[in-house]
Amino acid sequence: MSEEKNVIRLAMVDDHDLLRNGVCQFLESYGFETIFDAENGQVALQRLETASVLPQICIVDVNMPVMDGFETVRHIRERYPGIKILAFSVNDDRKDVLKMLENGTDGYILKGADPDELKNAINIIYNGGKYFSAGILTIVEDYFQEQGAAKNPEILKKKLVDSAFTFSIRLSNLLDLLEVHTIEDMVAIPLKNFEKFRGFKKMCKMELVAFIEFEGIEELFDDFDKWKQSSV
Repeated sequence: MSEEKNVIRLAMVDDHDLLRNGVCQFLESYGFETIFDAENGQVALQRLETASVLPQICIVDVNMPVMDGFETVRHIRERYPGIKILAFSVNDDRKDVLKMLENGTDGYILKGADPDELKNAINIIYNGGKYFSAGILTIVEDYFQEQGAAKNPEILKKKLVDSAFTFSIRLSNLLDLLEVHTIEDMVAIPLKNFEKFRGFKKMCKMELVAFIEFEGIEELFDDFDKWKQSSV
């Protein structure tokens, strides 16, 4: 008998009915389970209180009536610390992005992103990582640096598994194949050569780029920006 695949349970909180319903339908078509959807944070909290099974990830809009994303994230974080939170918004204002981070969101993806990016963000957050759209990465990096997350040379030598970022199974298998166990091992393999290795696909490159930017170690790689823009 084949092993049953774990289904990631989601809740969608957004005041735009058509968008909320469309995103839920899209995610369900790819195997995610929607526990509930809600038009604002107040309704979301009410449904969390009565839910027989809690979502593992709440996707939360920022600007909503009644209770906005800031308050929603704060209350979820206080009452349900085990639930991960992905902000989902058109809003890339620095002040608002920082406020969502301070209130405890695990990621922030801009509306209009490719559907594959949304799926990827959910999977990364579910597996313990963080995910932020490229359009706000500078804001996020500044925030983590201000919080004392700037990495010194010794920390960079730690094993990849010590990072808060979690790779997909496909990329993890590739790194194992290449015997990449530390940041130093990764640096020893030129980024431009990753495309040559068996199993390296576009999604793997997106994850590797996200990891390098999340850890703030771009300067360790030659021509990182050029490699990031190149096609696989």
